[in-house]
Amino acid sequence: MSARGAAWLGGALATLPWLLTSAPGAGFYDAGELAAAATEPGVPHPTGFALLLLLGQLAQALPFGTLAGKIHAIGAAAGVAAAALWWWAGQRDSGGAAGPPMETEHRPAWTLMTTAAAALIAVSPPPLALHLRQAEVYPLLLLHAAAGLWLLLGRRGPVRLIGAGLLLGLACGVHAEAIVLAAAIGTYGLLSGDAGGRGQRLRACLGAAAAVVAGALCVVALPLVASRRPLLDWGGVDSATALFNHVSAASIRAAFADQIGAAPLTAARQLTLMMAAEAWPWLVAGALTAVAALHASAGQARRRLVAATLALALIDIGWAVFINPMGVRDGQVGLIALLAFGVLAGDGVVQVARAAARRGGMGRALAVAGLGAVAAAALYGSLAVLPTAALEGAARHADAMLDPLPPAALAIVAHDHTASACLWLQAAEGARPDVRCLPGVFARDARMLRRMGLRLQDAPMLASATLLAAAKDSRGRAAALGALLRPAAAAGVLRWEPGLVFEDAQVAGALRPGWPFGAVALLPQPLTATVADAEAAVEAMTRACRGWGERCAEGSPLQRHLASLQALWATWLLPRAPAPAAALLERAVMAGAGGAQPLHNLALARLGQGRAAEALGLAERALALEPGYLPAHRSASRAALQLGQADLALQHASASGTDANWLRGLSDAARSGGQMALAAELEALAGERDARRPGP
Repeated sequence: MSARGAAWLGGALATLPWLLTSAPGAGFYDAGELAAAATEPGVPHPTGFALLLLLGQLAQALPFGTLAGKIHAIGAAAGVAAAALWWWAGQRDSGGAAGPPMETEHRPAWTLMTTAAAALIAVSPPPLALHLRQAEVYPLLLLHAAAGLWLLLGRRGPVRLIGAGLLLGLACGVHAEAIVLAAAIGTYGLLSGDAGGRGQRLRACLGAAAAVVAGALCVVALPLVASRRPLLDWGGVDSATALFNHVSAASIRAAFADQIGAAPLTAARQLTLMMAAEAWPWLVAGALTAVAALHASAGQARRRLVAATLALALIDIGWAVFINPMGVRDGQVGLIALLAFGVLAGDGVVQVARAAARRGGMGRALAVAGLGAVAAAALYGSLAVLPTAALEGAARHADAMLDPLPPAALAIVAHDHTASACLWLQAAEGARPDVRCLPGVFARDARMLRRMGLRLQDAPMLASATLLAAAKDSRGRAAALGALLRPAAAAGVLRWEPGLVFEDAQVAGALRPGWPFGAVALLPQPLTATVADAEAAVEAMTRACRGWGERCAEGSPLQRHLASLQALWATWLLPRAPAPAAALLERAVMAGAGGAQPLHNLALARLGQGRAAEALGLAERALALEPGYLPAHRSASRAALQLGQADLALQHASASGTDANWLRGLSDAARSGGQMALAAELEALAGERDARRPGP
């Protein structure tokens, strides 16, 4: 067997554990939705992930495995291929596949062992292990980054520039971060000076432009699929503008505009803690390898490998901190950095094994045994963190979610996993076609609601979409939501997922919540709820909860959920009746309402009552639970201002987001309180926010 063949076999062996332990059905987070989009085919949420969609169509031709398993295989294969390509690119740059000076007949076996070991070590950190075992886009992002590194280390001149162009085009169908990585590689290729003279450089640029267009053609799959009116159609990409907005995630950027670029130190701290807690052995080993490789005696090729790897890791960390801090909480950022350190860790282990193998005889046996032991330990550690039973549990949850629904039910789902599982069951497996499964976000978007209504031939959805498109204010949106919900509620087939029922009820202004969630009584016409309504609803829920006996004991999940509902009622009451809302919030927090929002809302109530010290303590408790919760920073800043703690007020104001007008309002409050120095600093901070705001 040749060394190249051995490398392929090593990569295949490294992939096998992930294939055997992948999710048997819909996985966590967005995996069910993405798998459904790849099988139906449909259009998943922004940015569309067109390349995953196309690969999913090809994966269905595999002669083995379940339908879900075939789609999950894409992640396993792409992740291990990324690790192997990244490591192999470094070996090429370090002198090719020759490895240590040993007899020719031993080279293929050594290549097989080192490739498999390095790939397993690289992809074993727990956050990567999760994504390799279900249908997710991040393994393709890792492979895209590895291909970019291969270009940096293994190609020169026009080839590198044209290759970067192709990667830039394909990035549109992979992930938004891939665009940044490919652009950085292309810029380096253009400025590196090895693209030849002016004429050669011009031809290379033209070739790169053509490659961008050719690669970007993959996104054409999205409008072609949407024209078939699939059940899963997120966004309606039926025009060039809509396609661009979808691929560029315009809706997501608008929804999280106050978090993008805000509080980078907080995001960096969260990311560091996440990576250190879950992957510290890889970080330590990778750092040691980098230090050793950057030593003068290591050679230029080794230093280039480490420098390129660290550069991609830094770009990835910058993306997580400044562009997508929202993904830190779900462990969906920093993955390229983890792979980079995993590759360096694997490379370090291989280098130590090579040093032992050079001694021949027993040294070679010890090297092989050591490689196998380290790789097995890394793999076992990752699989133990996320056992197969957890993925099976996710699949069972998905399989059982539609069972209790009555015929013709309208199920409005909120949480990512539930919506994802519901879409998988209906779009991919065709389960319960009599049930209308509607992600909550669809109920707030006229285009998506209309397309689903046309697909299901659902009159209430179409009527609601028409009203929603014409709505000019909250009253119009409430009427649209009422048109969607009333027929199902009147027929007794309406099911809301906890987390949506209260919010939608209050938006519609026509719903009175009951307990449990299946018992939702519609009033004949919209009304404005009063404090008495709120207290009656909480009392009714409390009585019903007590009827569950021990299941509603203090500290139980049911009791905490009841507390969260009380907190939601209190939040709605806060601007209308501050005193009763504060009392209700205090009861909810004492009963165990989880999350930062109830604590922050109670802080707001205490501010309104002039109890600034309590408000500051509550806001800081909220921030301890959720450091990136911007409203809590603002409330803490106002409380500190009232207490005369200028430094603390400025600290929280600096972390409060990008709203310059709010900062100026706080500055006016400081000035009226005689704190002139603080007012000047807040005004300067507002000016900085204005300067950072993008122009029209």
